[in-house]
Amino acid sequence: MFGRLLSTKRLLLLTLVGLCVTSLLPTTTAWWIGDWPRDRIQDGLHKTFLVAGLNRFAAMLRPPAIHEAEAARDLATLYDEERVYSAQLRARVAEQEQRIQLLSGTNAVLRLTGYSRVSVRVTDTDLAVAIVDAGAGAGVATGQCVVAGDALVGTVGNVTSVTASVHLATAEGAQLRVELVPSEPGSPSRRHEVVAIYGHAEDMYVVELGGQQEVEVGDVARLVDPRFPDEAHGFVIGRVQGVEADPSDPLMFRIVRITPAARIAAGRHVIILVPTP
Repeated sequence: MFGRLLSTKRLLLLTLVGLCVTSLLPTTTAWWIGDWPRDRIQDGLHKTFLVAGLNRFAAMLRPPAIHEAEAARDLATLYDEERVYSAQLRARVAEQEQRIQLLSGTNAVLRLTGYSRVSVRVTDTDLAVAIVDAGAGAGVATGQCVVAGDALVGTVGNVTSVTASVHLATAEGAQLRVELVPSEPGSPSRRHEVVAIYGHAEDMYVVELGGQQEVEVGDVARLVDPRFPDEAHGFVIGRVQGVEADPSDPLMFRIVRITPAARIAAGRHVIILVPTP
């Protein structure tokens, strides 16, 4: 009689339903299964429902380990995204700080009226010429002064509507007339006008100075070259790194080596001084 009331399929179904309810109840509620590990029951039911094609029910009974693994992966993904975003944010902040530094140079020339400061980005460069991402459309013209803070970068050469070339002050063999002055305003007054010659081999300007002319490490070399536009005068070419006796005539001359103030690379921002109408 009992077999007629409950067929084998119905008995199996009721058993599965009971196990499902048991696996979903709190552990303290499922007192009647004794020491059976509920995780195993859930895992078994999960696999059974997957085989039967009942995916929605299988998803309800995934073992806790699966949930924990997915949560760990989600958390790791969030950490990775946060690190990438933080790196991008730091890069943008650094770029803006560089632009602010360029636009707020301490050289008095930058504070003169009559010039607008066009911030441009160097897109390519070699040993003599750099290419920037602004041209005639931004008011850029041949001969204008290009600076980075207080440092002279060079002058504008060929110009298109959207780009311009810059003849670098650090081109091989470049000869610039500069004045050597103390770096500190309160230092003893001394000024020597000399010609500085740049060489890529040492990545320095070299000056031959008379033995009686006083110069110290740290002194500043400022442009006074009449071949450059007036607004370029006073910008820094570099700083004295070393002074030594001239091997060819150590009693009469000394060799002064000057480290360039502007080192240009692709991606860096510079300023073009554009006369205002």
